[in-house]
Amino acid sequence: MNNNERYDLNDRLIHFFRPLDAEDPSFPGLPEYLGFNNEDIGDCKYSALFLLRCCIRNDKLWATWSYRGNARSVYGPNPAVCFTEMPFAAFVETARSRSKKAEKISIYGLSFKKSELFSMGARHVIYGLSNPSAVYPDSNNGGPRIFEERYLPSSEQFRYITYNPSITRPVDWTHEREWRLPYRGDLSKYENQISEFGIVESSDDVPGFYLSKEACSDIGIIIDKKKDAHKIIYDILCLIYRGTITKNKYTFLVCAEKIKNTKKYRDYYQEKKLIKKSLIPIEDYLKKNTKLAFSTKEQIEHYFCISFEKIISSRNYYPYEYGKCWIWFYNVFDKRVLAMLNEGLLIINNENKILFELETLDSSLPLQMQEEMIQNLSVIIKKKLKIQCGYYSVRDSKDCNDVPYYCSQDLSDLEDLYYNKSNDC
Repeated sequence: MNNNERYDLNDRLIHFFRPLDAEDPSFPGLPEYLGFNNEDIGDCKYSALFLLRCCIRNDKLWATWSYRGNARSVYGPNPAVCFTEMPFAAFVETARSRSKKAEKISIYGLSFKKSELFSMGARHVIYGLSNPSAVYPDSNNGGPRIFEERYLPSSEQFRYITYNPSITRPVDWTHEREWRLPYRGDLSKYENQISEFGIVESSDDVPGFYLSKEACSDIGIIIDKKKDAHKIIYDILCLIYRGTITKNKYTFLVCAEKIKNTKKYRDYYQEKKLIKKSLIPIEDYLKKNTKLAFSTKEQIEHYFCISFEKIISSRNYYPYEYGKCWIWFYNVFDKRVLAMLNEGLLIINNENKILFELETLDSSLPLQMQEEMIQNLSVIIKKKLKIQCGYYSVRDSKDCNDVPYYCSQDLSDLEDLYYNKSNDC
């Protein structure tokens, strides 16, 4: 038996997401723009599930100063991403009990190999300093808290956590078994936007780590509710088909709701078995069905001829607007949609819209005319092929990632897949 294979140790680190309240003094701030498919409903509350999906969809772990009240709890010049070394069972038990007390934690999180995060620069924190004469920086009204170099090198200050168990009101955060990954890149754009506007424009402007660009694989996902699994897998598949991530970037998804007795998984080997049986069947989604893909394509093109003739024969007037229109397929889990994706017949834009470009649709036609053709075609596709779809168009451009864009609004029961809402929990 390896000395590290113990119930109280773990070879993985968990980054958990906690619900946020914009009116809380410890609110870290969110970018103004998180993507059109990530919706802030405007009540100043952001669920942990919403933040997890934002992280996956934006392919980015944000580094923050981890404010408590109006003071930074990450010292030094570098913001950091925080992790816990708690084994899975301890994490779930802790999150459940602390959530009931409205503490700042949730079960929703990402699990990483400790060795890979270490290679990226993550280190376990330092609880307190041994120098009794060290001068501790004050809260600085929310600004930087930096030790003099003689007490702690600036490059290591991100690791410091206040610790004093011997005072009347002990300060002890050791239960979190924390690790931190510092962001050492340029902060000037971020700081300038915060200084001028009090908010950053987009996720790209927040310091952090693009997971697709980092040497980390075998990332696990931990969720609370079974109903959320499809939403997460939808997000992952869209990233794979867009070419943003490789198919082995995210490998397992554990649902805490399915685990009634966490004590079983306190055992090191039982935890490994849980991970193994929680593998995401990505390969099943990526299997090719060439016959189905091309027969579906041919049927759609045939139905388009019917729609085209109907619009042309109507002789309606359409004011000229330059642009391009696509068929938007709503459901990545539809077998025909998967078949076409796996043959490269569809594209997914930056907003996770699954689009089919009709080669026979002349994009020099007025945009409104194109839209009406696709809308008529989508009615036929829904009826004949049972594929839920609509139209998607971009004005003044042929790039499906440009704006302004226009689209169908009849997602109905698929809305929760496509839209990630801040109150979803």
